[in-house]
Amino acid sequence: MKASIDNIVDAFSAVPYASVDSNVPYASGSRPQDASERRSKVAEFIDSSDQSWPEINFPQLRADELWSSERAMQALLGELDTQGDLIEEVDIVYEQIAVKLAELYRHLEVVRGLGSTGLRREVSRERAGEMSMEIYGRPDERTFNAFMSKDVDNANRTDGDVAVQVIRSEYLALVGDRAKSPESKDGGTGNKLTDRAMETIKSDIYELYPDLEAATTTDQEVITAAESGEYFAHALEALGLSEKGWRFELVESGSAETRGSEQRIVVGKTRADFTKNTLKGVVTHEVLHALRAQNAADQETSYRRRSLHGNTAFEEGFCTGIEQIVMAKRRDVGVPFYVSLGLQLGMDKEGGGKRDFRETHEIMWRRLLLDQDTVTDQAIRDAKRKALTQTMRTARGNSLDARDISYANGSQRANQWLNSVAELDETERKEKLQWVLSGKFDPTIDKHMALFSQKNEQQDEVIL
Repeated sequence: MKASIDNIVDAFSAVPYASVDSNVPYASGSRPQDASERRSKVAEFIDSSDQSWPEINFPQLRADELWSSERAMQALLGELDTQGDLIEEVDIVYEQIAVKLAELYRHLEVVRGLGSTGLRREVSRERAGEMSMEIYGRPDERTFNAFMSKDVDNANRTDGDVAVQVIRSEYLALVGDRAKSPESKDGGTGNKLTDRAMETIKSDIYELYPDLEAATTTDQEVITAAESGEYFAHALEALGLSEKGWRFELVESGSAETRGSEQRIVVGKTRADFTKNTLKGVVTHEVLHALRAQNAADQETSYRRRSLHGNTAFEEGFCTGIEQIVMAKRRDVGVPFYVSLGLQLGMDKEGGGKRDFRETHEIMWRRLLLDQDTVTDQAIRDAKRKALTQTMRTARGNSLDARDISYANGSQRANQWLNSVAELDETERKEKLQWVLSGKFDPTIDKHMALFSQKNEQQDEVIL
């Protein structure tokens, strides 16, 4: 009997790796010793000067499960070919499965590389990086130049103590000549949130969700990762998500992260403490991810329950945009990830030439100290740890990973969209915000807009 589209989507959602973001399998394992081992390997890399890549393990990448998932996804694509009378739905679901399959092949190439040595490892590392950029895109030269030029300007400063001046000189010696040329300043980082967007969207969000502001507000100046759980839980409740099964969980390691398929927001025990303002921003950011995930899961139409291809960038940009709005603090989003990717690709060097993890990290930790007046040994060690995390997020599996380019790219799209919404009257603004929170789609892509049309009479019930 021929499977229906709904049956195919349900079967797809049950396949391992199909319902988790591409970054999740690169987290440390669930056992306390897994996180402890990773911390040890990170410290070993920082203390060493001869490791080109951190010697960490990825226990959630299981070759047998990856291969069985690949076979299952290929079979489902074959099933879709029998649905000739439902062309539009077939194309949507086909794309959803095909993109996950592409992520799966990247995972498999990583596994192959980790189990190899010499040339074979390097070939697999190259392939895995190319696969990731095919999914998420490549850094734009003008944007990379704009981000780099700010760092170069800081490196050329003459203030600060001797230690700072040494670090700045070392930074300039490590980066390529293209980053130092006057032409590098010709780039631009694009759309910023307008004053009107900062004011009106904040008011609209808190009127749509009246208990959210109180749930994320505290007089406490410093909040630990463990203490943050109370605020995440209250915010989930404020959005009606607790009654849907959503919960907060403190895990062994990692930053704040929303896992839609598990209905969890997790924060690592070792995450840096929150200030009261960053707590407000990060909690709001993550619960809006959760709201979109839940509203997608509640859709009756099967393909709407899953993220549409292209949503990742907009969603990260949108949630980060709202984060800036509630914090009343603008920033360039995703800069360290963009810079790290560009450095790995050698975009700052005349004639190119890629860098390994060590070479990239040596630049990344120094860039964090360029604007300081004085530097201590502890500040250097802290910078090395922070830069290692930033670099790892663009080199998951010890291969280039372009996923987090989504923050910078998505911020451009989302800021433009939020700025345009801010110009509407109050009723239209709130309708637009409710609409964009109704599923996992990008309202700047025409195809997505049609599939989630506000005028679609079959739009499903969601939490608004």
